[in-house]
Amino acid sequence: MVRIVERTPVGVLDTSGGLVSVDAAGVVVERLEERPSGLPFIEVDGGLGAPPFQAAGRVLRGLPAEVRAGIDVVRASSADDLRFELATGAEVVWGGADELSLKVAVLERLLATAPPDEVDRYVVSAPLYPVVE
Repeated sequence: MVRIVERTPVGVLDTSGGLVSVDAAGVVVERLEERPSGLPFIEVDGGLGAPPFQAAGRVLRGLPAEVRAGIDVVRASSADDLRFELATGAEVVWGGADELSLKVAVLERLLATAPPDEVDRYVVSAPLYPVVE
């Protein structure tokens, strides 16, 4: 029996060999000439196998397409310090990959009530106590 698993890119990395799209597991899906719309740049410490990338991949895979499409850059210095820069320039302080569904629900509500072109930062790292700055 042969099983085929389609790889779905969640972001783009700028490597020494050029731009590549990667899936949530860190597998290179495609070499690119330019970044496609709807895929954020991913900047993580430690490379594709490191905990920061694993956390970022898990979160990106779990985000609704509409939210993911608004992210310009994902940064992770550790598995517990994920941050998104939205296309508007606003920042999302996500924290770790825990409580994913709750953080998504909170962020969607914040985006609807305080549009990203009107704020500098959304903090959902403690989703029961979100902050908009």
